[in-house]
Order: sequence, then C-alpha cells, then structure tokens
Amino acid sequence: MTDRYLRFQIALEAIDPFKYGESYAVAGSSSTPASLFHRGTVPAWPVVTVTGTSAGGYTLTLNGKTVVVTQALVSGTSHTVDFKTGIIRAGSSVVRGGLSTANFSPINPGLPQNMSTTAGSITVRYSDTYI
Repeated sequence: MTDRYLRFQIALEAIDPFKYGESYAVAGSSSTPASLFHRGTVPAWPVVTVTGTSAGGYTLTLNGKTVVVTQALVSGTSHTVDFKTGIIRAGSSVVRGGLSTANFSPINPGLPQNMSTTAGSITVRYSDTYI
C-alpha cells in the first residue's frame, strides 16, 4: 500500500483591522519640530514629506528613535518616508539603499510627541487610529 498526499492552496485576504478617525497634517522644520498628538487607541504610523536641500541626507527623530536618510535631498524633489512600510520615495520613484539607520517609530496614542528633522522642512500626515 502506498501513501497518498493531497496538496492544495487557499488564497487568504486580510482586511485592514483598524478604524481611522480625524486626519492631521502637521508642519515642522529643522528649527521647529512638528508637535504630534492623536486620540486613537493604538499607535498611528505617520507618512512624512521632506522638502528643501541637503547634500548629505538628513535625520528624522520621533520618540528618541532615528531614521537616517543618506539620499541627497534636492530642491524641487520632495522625499516621502512611510514609517509603516519603511519605503522612501524621491518624487514618485522608490529609493533603494537610501537609509543607514531605520528605527521607525509610531505616534503613540494620548501622548504629545515631537518629530524633528536635521534638514529642510517636514509635513507629518497621520490619522487617529482605533482597533
């Protein structure tokens, strides 16, 4: 008697388990950090747009954790850093190898926090996030 095996695959689709409330766009610069606060119940992952110029890249700091971008920031092309996925875009193109340190941190609920940058100006976008 021989063994018989059945192989099969099931495609699963997972929906986003979070609910979102009010959305925010908070500005900051190298001299003035962006003041962040959200009223949700779970951490919110920001998307940061960086504009300006910096030949040597820049550092974003949130909750004591840093994201060091080594890709040069040139005038006329903004960088978008998605803290949830870790993807950096220059304009609409994905930047590969543009990080030297990637300690992405979410915005914690119910606590005032600041995000700072070492170059240019930033706009931090995020939403109140609930589960």
